Amino acid sequence: MNKERKNFSVVFIFYLVLAAIITWLTLGLENLSLTSTKWFFNGTDITTHYIGWVFFKNDIWRFPIGATPNYGIHIANSIVFSDSIPLLAIFFKVFKNFLPNNFQYFSIWIFICFFLQSLFGYLLLYHYTKNKIYSLVGSIFFTLAPIFIFRLGMHLALGGQWIILSAFYIETLKSQKKKNFYWIAILSLSTFIHFYLTATLFLMFFIFSFEKMFKQKNYLYFIKEMSLAIFFTTLTMFILGYFDLPVVQSMSLGYGVSKLNLLGLFDPYPIDALGGIKSWSNFLPDIPGMGVLGEFEGFSYLGLGGIFLFLFLLYDVLKSFFKIDNSTIKYKSKLAYLILVLLFSLWSISTNISLGNIEILDITLNKYLYGPLSVLRSTGRLFWPVYYLIFIASIVLIYRKYKIKKSIYILVSLLLLQIVDTSAGLKQYLFSKKFINQSKQLNDPIWNEISTKYPSIRTTFFTNSGSLFKPMANLLASGKVKNTDIIHVGRYDRSKTAETRYKLFDDFKNKKFPINTVFIIDNNYHLLHLKHLFKNKNIGFAYRDQTWIMLPDSRLVTAKDRLSLKKVVANKLPFNEKIDLDFNNKTKKKFLGIGWSHNLGSKGIWSEGNFASLIFSVAENFGEKFYLEIECKPNISRKNPNLLINVMVNEKSTKIINFKYNDKNNFEKIKIEIEKSDKKYFVVDFLIANARSPLSLMQSPDGRRLGVLLKSIYLSEKE
Repeated sequence: MNKERKNFSVVFIFYLVLAAIITWLTLGLENLSLTSTKWFFNGTDITTHYIGWVFFKNDIWRFPIGATPNYGIHIANSIVFSDSIPLLAIFFKVFKNFLPNNFQYFSIWIFICFFLQSLFGYLLLYHYTKNKIYSLVGSIFFTLAPIFIFRLGMHLALGGQWIILSAFYIETLKSQKKKNFYWIAILSLSTFIHFYLTATLFLMFFIFSFEKMFKQKNYLYFIKEMSLAIFFTTLTMFILGYFDLPVVQSMSLGYGVSKLNLLGLFDPYPIDALGGIKSWSNFLPDIPGMGVLGEFEGFSYLGLGGIFLFLFLLYDVLKSFFKIDNSTIKYKSKLAYLILVLLFSLWSISTNISLGNIEILDITLNKYLYGPLSVLRSTGRLFWPVYYLIFIASIVLIYRKYKIKKSIYILVSLLLLQIVDTSAGLKQYLFSKKFINQSKQLNDPIWNEISTKYPSIRTTFFTNSGSLFKPMANLLASGKVKNTDIIHVGRYDRSKTAETRYKLFDDFKNKKFPINTVFIIDNNYHLLHLKHLFKNKNIGFAYRDQTWIMLPDSRLVTAKDRLSLKKVVANKLPFNEKIDLDFNNKTKKKFLGIGWSHNLGSKGIWSEGNFASLIFSVAENFGEKFYLEIECKPNISRKNPNLLINVMVNEKSTKIINFKYNDKNNFEKIKIEIEKSDKKYFVVDFLIANARSPLSLMQSPDGRRLGVLLKSIYLSEKE
């Protein structure tokens, strides 16, 4: 026993040293420092990991413990939704009074992930082989697994894949009491890391418990096991603040898109979060079709050494099932593992099945089925247990098939092939190459002044992952901003976000300005509209570092700012030219004021909330009146059969439109008469009485209150 402990201590120290070296190779010496923060601003989710920690650390203790209401004003938020690894965030917050302002623990997390990923890989292989050298060599496949390194480069919390390996290791224990205890422990622990890991582990636990119930016919014990697991997992989720977000708000688009391609194991080309296509293989080419439209979530390249392992395992499995030869592994007796492979593979592939760039099957789901499935929309991540099981089973199979010396030679050869092949991907992560600072530098002194003087730094268009998040990242991470709604989180309450947006728009329309608040203006169209709305108020507009700031007074406004503001004028709307509207195209939304929103990637713009406005100027040589023709479609249905719109031009009621539901509900062309004015531009307001959200109508998870969809506008002098 003492000799075993001594040997394990040596192994333990070996992996500590290995993890330290690989962490250094990944981050570089400078970023190993716990006060180095520049590497977080690489344009990926890592940025919000750090900013979420900053707001959590600087806030008071609340309940739920993970609550971070200052990071996302007016919506319930938690450290779990910024994926800031609550396990370490909560621990280090206890010592916040002793920590430097720019302290970060993510370097520690990367080290922990490399260490535990390697150690659990070793423990699993050693359990089945009892050979230290073979297990050490085999563990490197887990340490350098492409799916593991790939995630660490853009989503630190999901680098915690070692917890999946720990689950497989728990199943090797003989004591059922120990199994149950450790399963509940890692299920609870996973909620402190990332919800996708919790969901993965829970399904794994269910499968293993189900197999035991099936064999032993002990149904009550199965119910007891599952009840305890659900209770403790739910309890930790409640304490952390998961349930501050209604379940329906955790539904989102992406199911059937962020999935695994059937050729994902062999495709070395993911599309990373920065939009670049980088190969993970020195030998294999790209497989067309993989990586598009979110399939990078299903990136599961095995590496060339891993592919040979997989083919060797597949050949042995097929021989065993077709009774061609007796295998050293009794696959048919491994019911739980077979179910696990089947269920996780099917779930990760989703109902939209693709083979390369060929769509084999696309099953349209009922919205009541699509909704629950969309809670875990990035199904490609759910293949991870199968991915690691391929490595475990194939490495163990080689050891059992051949003599010890030969099996070590084979595994070493495959590992060298794996490293040479995947070095194409690994070298992209050396010395912080994946963590290059891409943030906008805010050099003007005004940023320090406003973050010190005003508690709230807000955007004029509150949404998740808005256009201002990356430019403002350095300011938000400074620790000086008390609260903000410029956020980027994994889950958020879309309905509350929308209602907060409408409340702000209504305040703007009524010339109200929230106290102790500074607004970063989202775009020039908002700027023009706000300039119009507050033209007679003592509101300041400052232009610094290519960014417009709206201040509650004009004390910080310079003559240069005023000159820049004068140059902001309404765009001319040409006569007799149809203008198609597109929220995602800057040139096709230059006549929009406040109150418009996207059409889920399609053309056209939706009015959102209680009002929306168009702002434009016209050529001076026109008659006493002209006509604005809008091509539009109302958001009406059997459940919401009427939509009433009051159209106002320069604050004067011009037209009442009463849309009524019919079975066709097509686009309509409506003309609005506009009289000549001495003003330099025209503001057309659409006041909407009863806009409803698709969510409230049980049509989709979309929580926006949508009124009318504008497809195009057309200006003419003829009626």
